[in-house]
Formats: sequence, C-alpha cells, structure tokens
Amino acid sequence: MKHIKLTVTLASLSLLSGCLIDDAVPRFSVSGSISGLTGTVVLQTGDSVKTFTTNGTKTLSTPIPSGTAYAVTVKTQPTGQV
Repeated sequence: MKHIKLTVTLASLSLLSGCLIDDAVPRFSVSGSISGLTGTVVLQTGDSVKTFTTNGTKTLSTPIPSGTAYAVTVKTQPTGQV
C-alpha cells in the first residue's frame, strides 16, 4: 500500500500582500504540500472542498481571520493509498 504525505501550513496573506483585508484583521490561507499522490484526494477545510490530482503546494481554503479555528480533513482518500 502506498502512502500519501500531506503537510499543512499557514501563510499570512497580510504579510504577503503588504496590507490587511477590509476589517483590518489579519487573515491566513491554509496551504499544504502533497507528495506521493498517484490518484485523487479530496480535502475539506470548513466549507471549502478541494480535489487534487497532482503533487505540490496547494491552497486549501479562502483566507480565514486570525484566531479562527480550522481543521483539514480527508473527505475522499486516494484509492490504494493511506
């Protein structure tokens, strides 16, 4: 059985863009790195559901306000991978 590796990180959009969005609350995008993927994986964070078929760095959600809880779940696991 092949394994998929998912690493999730936060990136500050306010630092990347040099400004704050609308309400002056820093916002962060949830992004991660996928490696070893040979099929399709579907990830969910909040209301955002994304399908990935390639390895690499991926953005998983729209920006979330600083201090907001989030969770990334595997909605659909790739066939034959864990």
